[in-house]
Amino acid sequence: MKTKRPIVALSVVFATFLLTTGCQQPATGNGGGSTHDAAGASQPAEKVTAHIAKIDYTTDLSDGEKNTVVATVDGQPITMGELLDQVGSELFKHYTDAANKEYSIKKNGLETMIEDRLLEKEAAKRGISKEELLKQEVNDKVGDPTEQDLKDFFKENRRRFPPSMTFDQVKSRLQDVWSSRQTAKTRAEFIDGLKKKANVEISLPFPDLPTIDVSADDDAVRGNKNAPVTIIEFSDYQCPYCKRNSETMKQIEEEYGDKVAIVFRDFPLQFHKQAQKAAEAAECAGDQGKYWELHDYMFSNQDKLAVDDLKDAAKQLGLDSNAFNQCLDSGAQEAEVQADVRAGEALGIRGTPIVFVNGKMINGARPFDSFKQIIDAELAKASEKKPGPAK
Repeated sequence: MKTKRPIVALSVVFATFLLTTGCQQPATGNGGGSTHDAAGASQPAEKVTAHIAKIDYTTDLSDGEKNTVVATVDGQPITMGELLDQVGSELFKHYTDAANKEYSIKKNGLETMIEDRLLEKEAAKRGISKEELLKQEVNDKVGDPTEQDLKDFFKENRRRFPPSMTFDQVKSRLQDVWSSRQTAKTRAEFIDGLKKKANVEISLPFPDLPTIDVSADDDAVRGNKNAPVTIIEFSDYQCPYCKRNSETMKQIEEEYGDKVAIVFRDFPLQFHKQAQKAAEAAECAGDQGKYWELHDYMFSNQDKLAVDDLKDAAKQLGLDSNAFNQCLDSGAQEAEVQADVRAGEALGIRGTPIVFVNGKMINGARPFDSFKQIIDAELAKASEKKPGPAK
């Protein structure tokens, strides 16, 4: 007897400073809480998890299997179908965590084996130890940051610190973080170069993840509406991780073209005070056929999401200012945005970004490769389903 396995979010663990994967709604909900995106203040969870409230795990069971009695109480039966209905959410978490961990262990182990072999080969070629090779190619190439490097780094991550915290207060901490990140970046670039020279190919199979039905509603679609892969993103214009995810979405669009449809659904978090109006602004721009233009502008300018800034942006983009301003000031699109929020809440979503690729969930701001593996698998399935030429 098989039970339907639930959605799995590909897990990629970021151990570097300031790299969590998403913004999370305060657990108290309904306007409470003080969750922020700033390091040093109340912080978003390192892993944003959507808990699906109820999943039908009996889909793959025959009537006989559903009706199998697994216990009796005073002669009254408890069936397998009833049991699976009762423990659905727990099974979801169990299968998610298990598949997550299994794939991560395999992938990380494989990467380590590949790197070790490449480093050993290159070190032998040069007649030095692996340690000396890494010293020459990584450690020795990472110098100390300049004052300007640290100031730029602080500026880039300013919103993640409490407003009262100054550059001088975090300078020593930033120096360690900057050096660690530069070391990791330099090492990764060196390893990537070795991989290219060695023509490394990875064929580790990605698990065929279960799916859940997620409606695209009537929200904005970028790409081919009839594409074999539909990507539905629940996002927040003020969330820095959503900005990162928007860049990944652009990369996906460039890579796959009309093979994918990207749907944006609003999920403004309560502690992001400008996110609701920003979402409404995009809908107002959509009324004039420029939804994606303002969408892209807002993610590129997250420090300019006040209502007056949004009106200025609309004018720059060539929208009818009077119509746009009236739409935004009147709250004409408030209900549309909140309909998306309710749809997300029905899925148990509390953080952003959350993305569904043909119903398979990717949790938080993940790198392009996390999406690529699922998209490629879905495209392969779609290709297999196409009827062959008539004989």
